[in-house]
Amino acid sequence: MSEKKFNPKRLLFFPIFFGSVLIITYYNVYQYGRRNYSKYTSMVVASADTSQSMRVTYYDKLGKGLNLEGFTFTGDYGIRIGDSLVKKSESDTLYFYRKDSSGHYKVFGQRTDSY
Repeated sequence: MSEKKFNPKRLLFFPIFFGSVLIITYYNVYQYGRRNYSKYTSMVVASADTSQSMRVTYYDKLGKGLNLEGFTFTGDYGIRIGDSLVKKSESDTLYFYRKDSSGHYKVFGQRTDSY
């Protein structure tokens, strides 16, 4: 019966493999967050659609939906047709604006990125 010799290369494989997976995962999460953080979005709500899972999608007058990673609307946030939604670049906050009686938009709510 032959004995298997200890191979130090096998011992190094697992820490290097798992370390690589952790580094790649961290990098992807960081890039995903940066992309959303530096994105500027502004739209006036023209319509809204509620899915079966109670998720609300807001659309502008061109039919383009609000597409911000990290912001999921479930339930009522008081957003109505004609309200403006703005997320400034280098910010993780989405602001809700509504026109007042003089026709100027005023902040009536905000929501922070859930990531």
